Parts: sequence; C-alpha cells; structure tokens
Amino acid sequence: MTIRSVTLSYLNRAIVPALGHLRIGAIARADIARFFHGYGRRKPGGANRAHDILRNLFDCAIAWGHRPDAAGNPCKGIVRYRRPPRGRLLGADDLTKLGAVLRRRENDDPACAAAVRPNLLTACRPGEVRRLR
Repeated sequence: MTIRSVTLSYLNRAIVPALGHLRIGAIARADIARFFHGYGRRKPGGANRAHDILRNLFDCAIAWGHRPDAAGNPCKGIVRYRRPPRGRLLGADDLTKLGAVLRRRENDDPACAAAVRPNLLTACRPGEVRRLR
C-alpha cells in the first residue's frame, strides 16, 4: 500500500462519511473534535492519522483560497491520542544473545536467520525485508 492509497482509504472510509456533508468553509473545531473523539474511541491510532490528514487538508484549503484565513485550521488545538511505545531497542546484551541464537539456528533454518540479519543491519521493518527481491 502506498502513502497515497492509505490517505485515500482514510478519506473514503472515515473522513468523508463523517464530514463530507459539510462545506469546507463551514467546518468548525467542534465538528473535528466530535469526529476525532468518536473515531478515537474505536481506533486511537486511526484518529491520529485522520487528524494529520485533516490538518494538511485544511492548510491546503486555506492556501488555495477555499477556506477563509480568518476561519483558520479547525484541527489546531485538538490534542492527539498518546500511544504507548511499540517496542524497545535491543541493548548490547540482547544483541549478543540474538547473535548466538542466529548462529545456532543457521544450520536448521538458514532462511530465517538470513531474514533477521537485514532487520538488524538496516532497521527495515520485517515486512519490508520479506518483500525484498
């Protein structure tokens, strides 16, 4: 999925159904807050991403003259959801242990060991490594 398709997906599935009936110049902070908090109860990460998209959309609308400067960006002042950290970084001891396990497992499953090393060396995501050719 490309960044563009992810943005289109948020627009089509969440933003337009909730706010599409309103004119861009008439949308108020209360409308954005209602959408953001309603969506955030189900998907806080999705609400944060939708907030980013909406903030950029309104910045462009103001710059292009589709929304008055005086109306401003209704996304400003809405506090995004705090997300817990997804993981932790490996320390020197962890890397030593992982290296030992990879060396032991290399004979049993060389493809698995070969897939882990690029993650460590490049900081790629596992899915990015799997799609490499």
